Amino acid sequence: MDGPGCNGTIVIAETDPLMREIFERWLGEAGYSVYCWSIGSRPASVPASQRAPVLLIADVSTPRLAHARVRDLQSVWAAPILLVSGRFSRGVGECRQVANSLGVRTVLAKPFTREELLAAVEGSIKDKT
Repeated sequence: MDGPGCNGTIVIAETDPLMREIFERWLGEAGYSVYCWSIGSRPASVPASQRAPVLLIADVSTPRLAHARVRDLQSVWAAPILLVSGRFSRGVGECRQVANSLGVRTVLAKPFTREELLAAVEGSIKDKT
């Protein structure tokens, strides 16, 4: 639940339970409230006890699923999107190109560090227009 000192709600769409746990811990420690969306189900509204999300983070297991995942998220929430995937090289150029083609803020290649995740989150939220 959002409260004093909360940086906002981040919706996580990730199939791997360990990755969801990592997101919840790292983002929670950074002051964010986390709401996990179960991939495979239709996205639902964030519970009324939480504010509208400031960011959506979604795992993309294959590039061909990326467009559908982005459309699903955008159909429910009006927030910037950060995609994470193990399918992209760690090259900044490739990730930037993919992000531009999908119309999302950032694509973060797995594996990533806590610092890389938080920098991508902060950059995505800060760049919100």
